[in-house]
Amino acid sequence: MAATSYGITLLVGVALTALLFNPLAALVYILVWLDILVLARAAFAESIGFELLTLAAIISGLSFGPAGGFIFSIIGIPVLASLINAAVFRAFSPRIPSVDFAAMGIAAGMAGALAASMPFFTAIIIAVIFKHALMNGIRIAMGGGMDYTSVINILFTAFALAVIKGAGLI
Repeated sequence: MAATSYGITLLVGVALTALLFNPLAALVYILVWLDILVLARAAFAESIGFELLTLAAIISGLSFGPAGGFIFSIIGIPVLASLINAAVFRAFSPRIPSVDFAAMGIAAGMAGALAASMPFFTAIIIAVIFKHALMNGIRIAMGGGMDYTSVINILFTAFALAVIKGAGLI
């Protein structure tokens, strides 16, 4: 049953986001879907810094502009994640907007704003580094430690965006 739900949520979600918004929105949906249904089930992924929501946020900033990317990252990504979970697992576990999503929203807005005024990869790297610096600052301020997987995520996000840009999708 879950395998069928996986396929249906992927096909319907991609079709709806492409029709209602644009092809980049469909790519954002795919990234959220993969993060929620594939990477979240692979325990090692997060422990080594692989997650796709930051990449989805950055692409939303490039696709919807700074304000649209910011708002979508704070509200849209958690709502999509909750809906995907509910459709596949028949259990609604809401993901409420949090500091993590706010940091992604800031990075999305920065990417959307900076990409118009400087080289693409410079803008992206600045936005992603800022997001991880902000998150690590918050962790340290709350008595936690530094998250060193941020370095891997920055490199992964830059590589993934290079591939997506090389394919002509952005």
